Amino acid sequence: MREAAARPVGAPPPRPAPRHAAVAAHRHSLDLHVKDAKDWQRDPEQLRRLGF
Repeated sequence: MREAAARPVGAPPPRPAPRHAAVAAHRHSLDLHVKDAKDWQRDPEQLRRLGF
């Protein structure tokens, strides 16, 4: 393991890099559309498709 270099007494701590530096430069948006199947809880085909 590599040790950190010593800082002078009273020096401020180093600033951490942004958590998502690569994404911080770009603006993104996400649109989500959900369609509800009528009576899906009673439809065996819908339940099978959903893994129930």
